Amino acid sequence: MTETIEKNNEFQLLSKLLMLLKKEYKIILLITSFFSIFGFFYLLSIPKEYISIGKIMPEVSYKASNGIAGINELLKK
Repeated sequence: MTETIEKNNEFQLLSKLLMLLKKEYKIILLITSFFSIFGFFYLLSIPKEYISIGKIMPEVSYKASNGIAGINELLKK
């Protein structure tokens, strides 16, 4: 019995919320449209800025005889 009462209360709260949204849809639509248009014009007004970063690594020579010992040489640098 308490389960049906809880479901009924949830349904009432949900229906009140939907009625409020239905009643105030013009205000919600107006505010959403305003910020969408504002954001679009802000996007067009900011200057384009591009940043590029390049890192150059030293050349590592390859010798077949290095094997595991070659790692030691790399770690010393």
